[in-house]
Amino acid sequence: KHLLAMILEGKISTPKGEKIGTCATTFCLHSDTPNSVEILQYLHAELGAKNVKISRG
Repeated sequence: KHLLAMILEGKISTPKGEKIGTCATTFCLHSDTPNSVEILQYLHAELGAKNVKISRG
């Protein structure tokens, strides 16, 4: 949810619920994150459906 907003809206939600602008072009998903494979599969599907290209760095 947060990453999709960052990419599609150019905004980050703060802990107080405010949205601030950002220009993020990369993100990192750590392999030791619980369910990292499922998270990546979800992001690949969601971003692909919105025509956002994912590339490996």
